[in-house]
Amino acid sequence: MLKTVIDAEILQDAIEAASSIVDEVKFTISEKGLELNAVDPANVAMVSLRIDSSAFEFYQATPGEIGSISCA
Repeated sequence: MLKTVIDAEILQDAIEAASSIVDEVKFTISEKGLELNAVDPANVAMVSLRIDSSAFEFYQATPGEIGSISCA
């Protein structure tokens, strides 16, 4: 379960930055925040992104993953 409140621009900027390099990602959900690690299709570059729970106005999470999300 993931319940959050965040300024949409923060999340949009983070996803746009990742989408310039990778096509699909899996977000890892933890009590500390959201995290993703993904490799580009050519296996040349890796994106590592973390959005700390303090970036959210409200953050409540059960640890897990949000499966393949297309960034394209």
